[in-house]
Amino acid sequence: MIEPRFYTGVGSRAAPQSAITRAEGFAYSLAAKGFRGRSGKAPGMDQAFMAGASRFCRLNDAECLFTNYIPNSNFQSGIGCPVGVEDIVAPALGNWIEAVRIARDVYGSGWAYISQGDRDLHTRNVYQVLGTDLNTKSEFVLFAAPRDGPKKVKGGTNTAFQVAKLFGVPTYNLLSFLEWQKFMKELK
Repeated sequence: MIEPRFYTGVGSRAAPQSAITRAEGFAYSLAAKGFRGRSGKAPGMDQAFMAGASRFCRLNDAECLFTNYIPNSNFQSGIGCPVGVEDIVAPALGNWIEAVRIARDVYGSGWAYISQGDRDLHTRNVYQVLGTDLNTKSEFVLFAAPRDGPKKVKGGTNTAFQVAKLFGVPTYNLLSFLEWQKFMKELK
């Protein structure tokens, strides 16, 4: 049996339409290549990646190719699970405490000042990169978020970005023409 290949698709809730369209296209193409996507079901980029993978599954009668790690069972409950997509409530996983430690470490000193709900959102990002067992890394992270200096991106996407960097997972910002062109060349 061929081992599944994983990628992470995340980003800003306020991403431009061009990045959302690009994300849907990449997710469709990656599903066609047998990749399984991981995200978090938030509006914007997360839902764009989910939509692209689901479209491939629906049109090709394929199995589940996309997982959303969500912070609680009510998160985006109005958005059901489309064809080929599953939701996993991350805090219910047996290794949640380990994921919290990783999230806290990459988030930094401000962790003590954010709400429990925000901590849960940041912690579920760890699973998006490392998988349900925290040992099955994505091959790469596709995201759309503005840079916040040379080693950070803005918003909650930064947690997934930092986890990827910590665990040696390549990242590609779909807001950067050069980065997504590089990704396209490497994917072939």
